[in-house]
Amino acid sequence: MALEISAKYEPADVPDQEGPEYQDFLWEELCDAALEDVRQSPQLYSFFVVTETKANKAEDLYISAEWPSAEEFARSRLARAL
Repeated sequence: MALEISAKYEPADVPDQEGPEYQDFLWEELCDAALEDVRQSPQLYSFFVVTETKANKAEDLYISAEWPSAEEFARSRLARAL
């Protein structure tokens, strides 16, 4: 995963995935990773979203702060669909 949470944190420091703090924790990590340049003002963030469309219904499946992992995720979805 692009955020590499397990490499950055001890398991005890990560909120429970079922708990209410986990989504906020992930959002903070994503925002930190998406920050373009801390010296810029205003600050710029880049997010890459993989959206899958089936039967004319679009669903956002993956959000990444960096392009390579979003592309890898999209390619893996496409490979499974073929």
